[in-house]
Amino acid sequence: MHGAVSQSCLAVRDAIRRERDQLNPEIAFYEKMKDRIATVHIGSSIKLDVGGTVFRTSKSTLTKEPGSMLAAMFSGSIPPGRQDEDGTYFIDRSGKHLYAFLYSLARVK
Repeated sequence: MHGAVSQSCLAVRDAIRRERDQLNPEIAFYEKMKDRIATVHIGSSIKLDVGGTVFRTSKSTLTKEPGSMLAAMFSGSIPPGRQDEDGTYFIDRSGKHLYAFLYSLARVK
C-alpha cells in the first residue's frame, strides 16, 4: 500500500515539476513586463505647447536629463514660463525634434 502511495506521490511531483518548467518562460516574460510597467509614469502630466505642437508627459521625464533646459524649467531651477488657461506651458521654439527627445527620456531608467 505504501509503495503505491509513494509511486502516486512521485508521479504527482513529477507532473508538477513538468508544469512548472513549462511555465518558467511565461513567468520570466511577466517579470520582465512588470519591470517595464514600473517605469511607466502614471499620475499627473504636464502639457507643453512647443511651436504649436502639444505634448503631454510627466515631470519625471522632463527632469531626467540634468542640465537640460526642460530639467531646469520643471525642477524649480528657473520658472517654467507662462501657462495657458488650461495649464499648458507654452515654449516658443520648434517642436520638430521634441517628440524624439521626450521618447528617449521616457525610455531611460
